[in-house]
Formats: sequence, structure tokens, C-alpha cells
Amino acid sequence: MEFTGDGSRDLDVEELVARHVLDLIPSDAWPGLAERALRAGHDGPALRELAGERGPIASDIGRLVDRALDELGAARPTRVAAARLLAIRIAVAIASGTTPASEGAERIHDLTLEVPELGHAFDGFVYWSSELSSAEDEERRRRCLTAIRAVASNHADGTPAD
Repeated sequence: MEFTGDGSRDLDVEELVARHVLDLIPSDAWPGLAERALRAGHDGPALRELAGERGPIASDIGRLVDRALDELGAARPTRVAAARLLAIRIAVAIASGTTPASEGAERIHDLTLEVPELGHAFDGFVYWSSELSSAEDEERRRRCLTAIRAVASNHADGTPAD
């Protein structure tokens, strides 16, 4: 569930910060992410310095990243709020078909393990992800994927009834 600086997606500062709060961004991805922020029109000394980092990333990159995020005007959510934001974004991606249901449900399941304080709000994904992994026939697999998409649609619509 890592977020990389490869430019494959538009830079979403809110998601970037959420992933940072959950330590989901490898240190070597930060220069590419800073470059994307600069290309998107953001600017600041820390962003420019971070974009210029090459080779092994210094151990004190955390302070530089924090300064760069400050330059982006990014508020720092709690771990729970960050995980909730990412889970909902993944649910929207499942519902829209841009993320496969099996992959998205597994990613949300991983978030619930990483941040147990999320409580039971995403239990539908946990249940159906588990069921999918043990499905022994194609019909059961299809039913699990359909259920994951339904749970995702509920979350995407703001009615997360699992």
C-alpha cells in the first residue's frame, strides 16, 4: 500500500499526508513526490531541497519532509483519521471500478490491522476479504466480489452499513 513518487497519479496532498502519518511512504519516494508538488504549482525551500535529494536518503529526512508538508499547508490528521480517509478513498476506487475489489478489500483489511482504533466501521471489507481468500469455487468468489463492491458503494455514498 505504499505511495510512490512515480507520477502515476495526480498529487493529492490530503492523501499524501494521511499516508505519511501512517508511515506508508518509503523515504526514497519523497524526492519524486516533492517534484510532483513543484510541478503542480506548490513551492518552498524544503520542497525544492527534497526534490533535489538523490541517492540514499539521509536519516534526518523526517524533518525535511515535515517542513515540506508545512509548505503544502497540510494539516496532520490523527492515525485514525488518516486510516479512515484512506479506507474511504479505497472504497470509492472499488465502487468506481478503478481498483479491483479483491485488492481494495485487502488494502482496507490491512489498514484495520495497522490501526485497530478504526473499530468496526470497515468490518464488511475484513469479512468479505477473508471469505474471498478462502473461496473454493468460482461462484463463491463472484459472490464475495459482489459483496465487496456493495460494501464499497455504501461507504462511497456515505452510508457505511456493512
